[in-house]
Amino acid sequence: TKINGLVSAFAAWSGGSFAISQVFIEKLSDKLAKTEIPFYILDIDYVSNEIQLELFKSVKWGYFESCWLEHGENKSQYNYKKELNPFIDYIEQRLIQIDNYFNESPIKSYVLDTNLPNFGMELIEPEDEIIISSKSKYKGKFLYNLMEYEKDGDYYKYEDDKLIVFEETTPTHYSSCFIKIKSEF
Repeated sequence: TKINGLVSAFAAWSGGSFAISQVFIEKLSDKLAKTEIPFYILDIDYVSNEIQLELFKSVKWGYFESCWLEHGENKSQYNYKKELNPFIDYIEQRLIQIDNYFNESPIKSYVLDTNLPNFGMELIEPEDEIIISSKSKYKGKFLYNLMEYEKDGDYYKYEDDKLIVFEETTPTHYSSCFIKIKSEF
């Protein structure tokens, strides 16, 4: 699957892995939580050498090797101490860019709120198309994870008895999608 987020390799036998993971968590956890971008931590002893090479371009150094993935593509990585600060700077800047894109997007979108009538969408009629944030949650999952590819329709879609959610391109945590609230709801 084409995942987005920060992926790190933790080594329980490495003091360096403990020390560097602490730096990551102290510097990036608030920013990652704000944008709700996933942070995957893998136990390096249970990850094949092939996957280690694919993700981190190295095998079991024990330095909390990390990479930044967007749509499954490695955009930046850290393997050695000299690369740590530039990598963290890159992640911080990328998180700011993503947050700014979402906040300053010319397309203003609702955030789905399941605790409010009509999901918090005011003054809409059933079957109206509303633009919403793909990182809205519904039934405990982000919409960008709920939508599945519809081969015949050539788009991504989720549907239940209350609403239809769809997007024409691959849904991500910072994209917008459309919903239609069903009239019988």
